[in-house]
Amino acid sequence: MDGLASLTFLLSIPTFMIGAFFILGFYLGPAGIIGLLISIIHFPLVILLARWAGRFRVKVALFADSRIKMITNLIEGIRIVKLYGWEDPYLDRIYYKRTQEIKEALHKLKVHSLNKMAGPGGVGVVLLVTFIIYIYLGNTIEPGVTFSTVTILVIGHSLIADVGATAIILIYMLTVSMKRLTDFLMMKNKESIEFKENSNYEVCLENASFTWSEIKTYDTENFITSRNFITTSEDNLSCLNEINLKVKKGELLAVIGPVGCGKTSLLMGIMQEIALSSGKISLNGKVSYSGEDPWITPSTIRDNILMGLEYNETLYKSVIHACALEHDIESLAFGDNTVVGDRGITLSGGQKARVSLARAIYTNRDIMLLDDPLSAVDAEVSEHIFKHCIKEYLKEKTVILATHQIHYLAQADKILILDNGNQLFFGTYIELQGKEELKYIVGELLTKIDGDKNEIVEKRRDGIKEEAAIKDKLSIEEEEIENGSVPLSTYFKFWLFGFRTWLIFPVVISIVVASQTCYLMIMWWLALWAKESESEQKDPFYMWIYALIILSTYLLSYLKIYSLGFGLLLSAKKLHNAALESVTRTITSFFDKNPTGRMINRFSKDTLMMDELLAMLFIDFLSQSTALFGNIIVIAIIAPTNLAIISGFALYLFILVKKVVPVSKDLRKLDLIMKSPILSLSNSSVNGLTTIRALNLEQKFIKDMADAVSLSLRSFISYTIIRRFYQGYTELGATILNILNVVILVLYKDDISGSYAAMSISLIASSTNLVSHWGKSMVETENTMASPQRVMQYRKLPREGAYELDQRFSITKGKIEFSHLYMRYRENFPDVIKDLSFIIEAGLKVGIIGRTGAGKSSIMQVLFRLTDPSQGTIFIDGQDYKQAGFHQLRKQMSVIPQFPTIFMASFKDNLDPFHEHTEEEILSILKQTRLQDLVNSYAKGLDTMLVGEGGSLSAGQKQLVCLARALIRRNKIVMMDEATANVDPETDKFIQKKIKKLFKESTLLIVAHRLRTIIDTDKIIVMDKGTCKEIGTPYELGNKETSLFRKMIMFTGDQESEFLLSKIATKGK
Repeated sequence: MDGLASLTFLLSIPTFMIGAFFILGFYLGPAGIIGLLISIIHFPLVILLARWAGRFRVKVALFADSRIKMITNLIEGIRIVKLYGWEDPYLDRIYYKRTQEIKEALHKLKVHSLNKMAGPGGVGVVLLVTFIIYIYLGNTIEPGVTFSTVTILVIGHSLIADVGATAIILIYMLTVSMKRLTDFLMMKNKESIEFKENSNYEVCLENASFTWSEIKTYDTENFITSRNFITTSEDNLSCLNEINLKVKKGELLAVIGPVGCGKTSLLMGIMQEIALSSGKISLNGKVSYSGEDPWITPSTIRDNILMGLEYNETLYKSVIHACALEHDIESLAFGDNTVVGDRGITLSGGQKARVSLARAIYTNRDIMLLDDPLSAVDAEVSEHIFKHCIKEYLKEKTVILATHQIHYLAQADKILILDNGNQLFFGTYIELQGKEELKYIVGELLTKIDGDKNEIVEKRRDGIKEEAAIKDKLSIEEEEIENGSVPLSTYFKFWLFGFRTWLIFPVVISIVVASQTCYLMIMWWLALWAKESESEQKDPFYMWIYALIILSTYLLSYLKIYSLGFGLLLSAKKLHNAALESVTRTITSFFDKNPTGRMINRFSKDTLMMDELLAMLFIDFLSQSTALFGNIIVIAIIAPTNLAIISGFALYLFILVKKVVPVSKDLRKLDLIMKSPILSLSNSSVNGLTTIRALNLEQKFIKDMADAVSLSLRSFISYTIIRRFYQGYTELGATILNILNVVILVLYKDDISGSYAAMSISLIASSTNLVSHWGKSMVETENTMASPQRVMQYRKLPREGAYELDQRFSITKGKIEFSHLYMRYRENFPDVIKDLSFIIEAGLKVGIIGRTGAGKSSIMQVLFRLTDPSQGTIFIDGQDYKQAGFHQLRKQMSVIPQFPTIFMASFKDNLDPFHEHTEEEILSILKQTRLQDLVNSYAKGLDTMLVGEGGSLSAGQKQLVCLARALIRRNKIVMMDEATANVDPETDKFIQKKIKKLFKESTLLIVAHRLRTIIDTDKIIVMDKGTCKEIGTPYELGNKETSLFRKMIMFTGDQESEFLLSKIATKGK
């Protein structure tokens, strides 16, 4: 916007210069033309400096982009960061980026200071050269002629040195932005899918091989010569090799295989989201897709399902039933009109998976690509979805189901088995039964599968209602808009962030005042020079003093701009870091109530305003304030009567400011706030790009973005209009002031010398333009201060508490005692854990089970103090865990979460960000977790960026990374929260085996759906409605006819219950 507006300023310069040539040539002759040419000669220098500053601006932008990506990654993975106590290393990485960004901004400031000092100092040079030539050509400096031409020379030089320089910088920034956008828009488009109308098969792959393109990011030292977006290198990573399959309409193809085998890659390949390196792929119909990691937008449940399609009640209800969402929706106060929050924060993992599935089904496409939608739900829901959705509702569709639920294989029309990107088998279930060599892939359920459920079947309705009653209240808070002017204390606080003391303030103000005094002395000395006789005007004394004043003006102008800019950039840096630290260390409920886009807006747009705009505005405002104040003093000295009209003008400005500034400030804040939806929508679109393209939602999201941008532009245009209104009325007042000053000088012509009268007119004339810019700078400074004010709000966030307290707190054994513990998510919310008391002896393996909403995951929340207990406490090894600092506690425990988070860092830093372990130790852990081959496949090994280079990890591989994180710490307490829900049975068995072997001396808490996962534990805790209903050994509870655990076993079906009871009997013996 500013860059385009600057074009009009540049276009005004030639027009003014043409008129100035004629006027100056007429009054001053060759001297006037030479003086104007000196100003014009400044222009190439201005362009050179502007381009130099622009190069630094590009570097600043690249570091800022990298910093914002890292902050986004941090905020999205904040719970994992807190659970592992990783705040400090990840903050340090962002602080480093911020330091690099500010370093380049300071280089830009130095160039900007050189450019800006050419304004006041250059005026002196122009005037000195002009009048030296004028005098030595035999002319005498006459006050009337002198100051009328001085005004033209000053305005002309100001247009070039100030307005022109600023316009060129803005236009250069515009061209850089356009270049980046052009590069982005010129990137290769996604290849279209080949459709064959008359094909006998809906999906056909012939010797199809696919590759994930290895992502390459540029080193910061090469930023200036590289593009600021991800590019693909020529070295591609093969993920699927020579796949052959043919699926007819109405057939169900089940795709199975171990973690990282290529199931997700196959679906991506069918949708052409990854490159087809060889072979052929053809489809006969339109594709719909439900991803492994459910993509949810921050809107209502209904909007997430419809995604812009027309609402068909009959179709909608049948889809809701098929996806087992009826009870969930009924339990919510607002039904399917419930807003689910940022990334679906108010929904459970299973609910998100079913909403994503419902969205795919509602599109009514020909080909359904379903990436493991059954893993995040319990057995009852899984059975319902498979029967009513996949087998019945989609019976006429072609369904490709990637799954770990291999007990459904017998009901599939075709089966595809993958391993390490290679096709091991494609055919029917009957054909598969004869393949003895594939049993290690299919597992022990292959030989006898009768469709029995092998997981916990839960009576979910009560649990759902209880959980929904709480989650219904976890709504997104509206962003606050503080009305009125920015308080003076905000200015003081922002200043102190950079300078730390008020002692620097008088020094900086003295430099500003001295700089303006030197500028006024240029005019005063010229007036004094003009009073002398013709012979004395040629005295070199006047010229040398004038030159000395000009040199002082140059130096002081540079010091003024750089010292103020340096302090404000330092303030912006420290405020940004303080706010980010506060956000990182605040309580977790803050992230439930605030969308990611809103938080990112504070660290992107608001931070940009502090870095780029605020420093320039504040410098201009102080410079213009001192210039205006100095002009008023001189004008009042020349004609004291002017004080009356100046006082009237000041009153006029005061009234104008009181009326305009509050409205302008509120519009500016609204403008900043309206950027948040754009960022949220952008972030959501990028996260759901695969789904958006698969469901052809591009136009919907383009329209949504256009609407968001339109709202943002409305607020921006309203803000711009009020600025122009204020500027226009300020200029009107200044023009009236100019006229009245001339009237006063005429009335008192006998008491005022001609040179001083001319100087007064010149100063008033320059003040007319100055007042306009001063008013604009004042309003914009006030408005821009809304940015640091908004960032400062984040410094007031409630903190979790001290990270380090009692140094004696140490977990050496792992005994855990819950003592009459209550926990709620927020104040005035119902308790989700109620009077929970039990003891877990050190070294025991404990399974935690219960229906949805029973409080299983809440145990992890309170144990790791993501949420503090409202009553009661937990004793660990006999020590009250509240006596430990948060890091002391969390770093001595490990967690393997249900939803793995990978950070934008190297493989090594994702495991060991503190660098506490050697590379050999890390490789040893990776070998134990089946990740060493994956790491070895990357050219950079452990230094490979997991989000970026080689970032295409499967969900199972990500879970293994989380396992490796836990193994490398070897803590005495380890908690698994549904950690194997999204992996295949073979990987589940592998993880369980490794955990039992490597954590045999640790206390292990396992929250799980699969009873097989916890059947070998030493104790079972059965949770129900936030209380511990049962606790005991599997043998004790499993052989007690009335126990809930026994009932859960019997719900799993004859075959599975027989297997579980035999395991209990064997363990009991």
